[in-house]
Amino acid sequence: MRTFNLLFIATSLLVTFSSVANEKADKSSVSFDTPKKFRDIRASDESQKRFTSRLQKKLDNYVQKLSKELPEGHSLNIVFTDIDLAGRAEYNVTMSREIRVVKHHDWPRLNFKAELLKGGNVIQSESVELKDLVFMDRSFVGYSSGDTLRYEKRMLKDWFRKELLNSI
Repeated sequence: MRTFNLLFIATSLLVTFSSVANEKADKSSVSFDTPKKFRDIRASDESQKRFTSRLQKKLDNYVQKLSKELPEGHSLNIVFTDIDLAGRAEYNVTMSREIRVVKHHDWPRLNFKAELLKGGNVIQSESVELKDLVFMDRSFVGYSSGDTLRYEKRMLKDWFRKELLNSI
């Protein structure tokens, strides 16, 4: 019985470490080319530096989440070249602070360069320009109303599933 337990533990550790190694090997990367020049990533109620850092982390995490749908051995490199978030940061007199106000005419835009890799070699490369002119008229099944990037995430997800995955 003791031998069985040791064998089970050893096998479990081996599987865990090999899956961690595969996950790291296939990990996608996200970077941002000169965020200070982006069209609109203006902070509304926090420092610009903190907002930009939080935005980058959220987009990176979301791309990593999407990348888990890639076939084994594939990874994705994305370099954001311009971001225009849905809405505009405006001063609200009643609240005595800036807030992001989202209206129909302030649609989200994402521009980025995408590279699809297989085994570390680039198999597809493209410049992508996404915008959603009817972003407020679509349903948000699966997105929290408190998710400040729900419009941008939906555009990324649509591109990822309809364009990228279909091209593999």
